[in-house]
Amino acid sequence: MTTAEIDFSTTTSIKPVGRRRVLKVMALAGGGLVLGVPRLKAQPAFDPETWPGKPSDAFEYWIEISPDNAITVFIHLAEMGQGITTSVAMLVAEELEADWKDIRVQFAPNGRAYYNRGYGGPLESTGSSASIQGAFGHSREVGGECP
Repeated sequence: MTTAEIDFSTTTSIKPVGRRRVLKVMALAGGGLVLGVPRLKAQPAFDPETWPGKPSDAFEYWIEISPDNAITVFIHLAEMGQGITTSVAMLVAEELEADWKDIRVQFAPNGRAYYNRGYGGPLESTGSSASIQGAFGHSREVGGECP
């Protein structure tokens, strides 16, 4: 159908909308959204002593050494272009004094032990350049715990 074939007498025209009307509608819609937000419960206090996945649990959560001396480092952070898989593996390899060719990387499963330590509390998240901040000391300690 071309524009020559369209009967414009049957179409409705668009009415101009004033700025005040737009603001009123936005205020009403926004107020409805605010009223629909449920009350949030307070989070329990964070206690690092009860957090699983401490460096002393290295072989349970973080490192696996196979009979052929291949070392698998479990990375608990999302790789978003910041090189976290390489950084964490290098920190562990340095502490183990391992040859880089023996290092393997595998992403860890979800769970409390693998929360991002860079946020100072139990969050399963990556962002704000907190990954290497939270993983630096922890990864070195994990590597240092291994014989």
